[in-house]
Amino acid sequence: VVYHYHTLIAMVIAITVKSVYGLYVICSDLVYVLLFPHLVLVLYGSKYVNRYGMVTGFSLALLLRVLSGEPVLGFEAILRFPGYVEGDDGSVGFQNFPFRLMIMLLHFAVAIGVTFVTDFLHERGVKVDPLENYKFRSSNNNTSCSSDSGDVSDDDSVHKSKVIANATAVKFEPQLGEITITDNVKHGDRVP
Repeated sequence: VVYHYHTLIAMVIAITVKSVYGLYVICSDLVYVLLFPHLVLVLYGSKYVNRYGMVTGFSLALLLRVLSGEPVLGFEAILRFPGYVEGDDGSVGFQNFPFRLMIMLLHFAVAIGVTFVTDFLHERGVKVDPLENYKFRSSNNNTSCSSDSGDVSDDDSVHKSKVIANATAVKFEPQLGEITITDNVKHGDRVP
């Protein structure tokens, strides 16, 4: 049984919010803070960002937005920016500071900054992605192919794609286990 938590969260929000206008405000707020920077960076700055920057920027923006509180939902602000107004008689306060603009701009800056840092680390040979540790080899001739292992020499003129295309089965070997693709790969087939 697959549980759809996002559906439950949407249902709770729809039940607890007192007006449709409140739902509109929440939706437009999240689009502005979370999705607008992604859209702009993908359309106009795709050469300046990578997945590490985009995921980090989105995660930080989401965290800051949640911690900034939401009067429509009745969430008290944990992060209180300058100009925070306390609520009267137990009601939820609100932010006078343009925190949405600040979080949106911070989203841009973090996405681009983390991209530059990870590109710098990649150029220096530091592995940032844990999935880069996978090695694959052909089960026919046990020729190991990896971008970092150097097991296949240039003298053999064997390229990774040729080894995979000629294999009857391809095995992926992470450091802590083994994943085996049992379907046979025929000569000339493309392996995704």
